[in-house]
Amino acid sequence: MGGGFDWKGCCGPTGPWLALALIAFLPYLGALTCDFVYDDVGIIVENDFLESDQPWWRSVTEPYWPGPHDAGLYRPVTTLSYRMQLDLFGPRAMPFHLLNLILHAGVTLLVLALLRRLLKGRFALCWSIAALFAIHPLHTEAVTGVVGRAELFAALFGLVAYLAFLNPANKARWLMIGLGMALAIASKEGAIGFGLLFGAHRLGLMADGRSYANLKREGRLSSELRYDLLILASIVPYLLARAAVVGWSPDSNATLIDNPIIGAPLDAAVLTAARVLALGVWLTIWPSRLSADYSLDAIELERDLLGLGGLAFVALIAVTAVLIARRNRRPALSWSFGFYLALMLPVSNLLYPIGTIFGERLLYLPLLGLLAGIVLLVRPLLGASPRPLWGVILLTPILLLAGLRTWDRNRDWQSDRTLFASAVEAYPRSSRMQSNLGTALIKDGELAEAESHLRESLKIAPFNSFGLNGLGHLLIITERYEEAEEVLGEAVKRYPDKTEPRQRIGNLYLEQARAKKALEAFDGLLALEPRHKDGWIGRASALFMLDRFEESADAWAQAQALAGQSQDLRRHWLVALIRADRIDEALSLLRQLLAADETDAALQHELGRLMLRHRPDDPAGLEAARRAVSLEPGPTSCGTLLDHLLLRQDCPAAWAFLKGPVCKALPDSTQESMRVRALEVCSD
Repeated sequence: MGGGFDWKGCCGPTGPWLALALIAFLPYLGALTCDFVYDDVGIIVENDFLESDQPWWRSVTEPYWPGPHDAGLYRPVTTLSYRMQLDLFGPRAMPFHLLNLILHAGVTLLVLALLRRLLKGRFALCWSIAALFAIHPLHTEAVTGVVGRAELFAALFGLVAYLAFLNPANKARWLMIGLGMALAIASKEGAIGFGLLFGAHRLGLMADGRSYANLKREGRLSSELRYDLLILASIVPYLLARAAVVGWSPDSNATLIDNPIIGAPLDAAVLTAARVLALGVWLTIWPSRLSADYSLDAIELERDLLGLGGLAFVALIAVTAVLIARRNRRPALSWSFGFYLALMLPVSNLLYPIGTIFGERLLYLPLLGLLAGIVLLVRPLLGASPRPLWGVILLTPILLLAGLRTWDRNRDWQSDRTLFASAVEAYPRSSRMQSNLGTALIKDGELAEAESHLRESLKIAPFNSFGLNGLGHLLIITERYEEAEEVLGEAVKRYPDKTEPRQRIGNLYLEQARAKKALEAFDGLLALEPRHKDGWIGRASALFMLDRFEESADAWAQAQALAGQSQDLRRHWLVALIRADRIDEALSLLRQLLAADETDAALQHELGRLMLRHRPDDPAGLEAARRAVSLEPGPTSCGTLLDHLLLRQDCPAAWAFLKGPVCKALPDSTQESMRVRALEVCSD
């Protein structure tokens, strides 16, 4: 692959680079029409810490997953990029997708630069590998899924550091290594794999003269050690910040649904992890059956030593041993495998269980090592071709087929429904995707089909919290309250440390006017997550139903503080303040609401009514009553205005109002009632 084609003679010095950028960009153009889907919603759209009314630094001092979803992840650089784009463009998906495409093109160009340094004098071969990397369908999750940006940033910054590491003559080496590694690991913790890669070079496993032994012979050991210490120093600030924000645990909130390897016996865990590595290799070669999720039970635990997992583990050990032994004879192949293994190990579940059993995004940069190894293995089999364009002729249909598959795969990411449907089609045994598809169908109003998928999800994994919550929600919608209580009660019992089932069952109790039970559910939720906005809303509603208005008003205040400037929440808070007879606070809140919208007739009337009862001498009450009538005349608003006029014994104005066109449009019975009230104070 690559042949003897003269790229520079054909296209000039920049032609191949521009062509490569286009290959990385064009197959993903369909991503620009995709919405926020799956994890994008929780991490970006519904993340309160990214709201514009929050200080920007909150995005770098909070976990990657907000609130109750916390998965023990801390990615401040990636999160800060979301905040910046939200401030610039708002919650529009297209700019987010566009930046991802640009980042992918940038990573691809760095890949070519890296390959040129490693495979000197073989530009066509380097370009072929980089083109395969650029267009591979496995990258869709990392490129088209907005939160795949963590992979893109980690790859981009990590490659900058790696290129500087490989080039001692680089004048900006200190900056590129230090800043590159710091930004890479702060984009995604898996970038620690670059540290393993650097270590492989220093141990002489790459046969490239950068080992400590060789550096000592050349007298460059002390100078290179300074760069190695810089790499370690660039990681330390992230580790300290991570410990402060989420602790030391790799994935504190992962469950068996996310990763069946968690809690598995050591032999099953290792065999399953090896089997997953084999799956990644297969998808690299034949990416036809792709999915956004591989959680339970898409990939079953491997327990057979003679099964695929056992064979894959033996192959992994054997290939590692052979390439280490023959590294001086096949340095390029050794580098390819070493690159793949170093970047894949931290997310392979071989060293420790992570938050997922497998994700196509995890192969984003490790895929480069696999592709390079495959090309280097296949190329000698082609022999020395007499035709200089043979490499191009062979590469073109592969790129076309891969590009078409990538283009087609992007259509799966158009919406939650299309994404989950494609995942269920690929892996029907995925309990998570069955439940997610059911939830998406609920939003589209297709309740019968939604229930089918939710029950299938629970048939696969009865303990799937997503399935239990989704089915409970559907049963509430369809007013099957007894079944809903049973399902959600099971979710609370199985997952006492999760907030969502408590929230749903609390809402169910509110729906049934069972205020005491609702309060119990929401108090339990807030004990788990004191800053849960919906928990405070539920608590406030339950207390109001119990006529505990003082406590309800305080709970609404908490909800308001967590929700930001929400007009709807402040209206509920206002009602609770009035019922609690906290008039000064109610009037202050009313003025805030009217400052945001002076044309709200109901609020103007409420201000006029409150002032009439509690501040009768304040002319602001009369003015509010007048504005309410002008905005929305009706029996209530007109009655309040009349009462203001009568209270001031302004009889001429009262009779003029009663005889005017506004009152004449009211029902006769209302006009008569108002006339009687006027006669009690004024004579006609």
